[in-house]
Amino acid sequence: MLIQSAGIVNGYIEQRFGKYAATIDQLQNTPIRSLPLSWSELPPNTKTLALVMQDYDAAPVCGFSWLHWLVANIDPVPTELKENASRENHNLLQGKNSLAAKQLNGNVPANLINFYAGPRPPDKDHEYELTLYALDVALDLQPGFAVNELRKAMRGHILDSATIQGIYRY
Repeated sequence: MLIQSAGIVNGYIEQRFGKYAATIDQLQNTPIRSLPLSWSELPPNTKTLALVMQDYDAAPVCGFSWLHWLVANIDPVPTELKENASRENHNLLQGKNSLAAKQLNGNVPANLINFYAGPRPPDKDHEYELTLYALDVALDLQPGFAVNELRKAMRGHILDSATIQGIYRY
């Protein structure tokens, strides 16, 4: 199983997908234009795909790895998510990103939480990991699902996975 992104060039995530994005691609200083992804060589019997994008380099800064994008029940055919699919593909079942933790303080609007929220490294270049899971079922999840719900729903249904990394410049 392979995953690729035209938005990651020579190991670096292009600026338009993170904090240096044009104003039109930001909402309340949060980058919202999602990376394009493509996949190939899926295992037989793949029914759906799930995607997790996170930043493990955020742990020393905020105390946990930062979730940037959760998507479940991606149709494996066609073999791609187009650029900005998070906002433009209304068929995507998306979960909560880590901005949900800040929402507890009441300062993050709901329209930022259940979508792609791009890289904004606060201290240095960060490496972001996108993992795509091939699943043998459609998952019984609701919009705004949490990462723990995704992990539990996938348990016993993962046929294979593939990961791609990209660095976003500070």
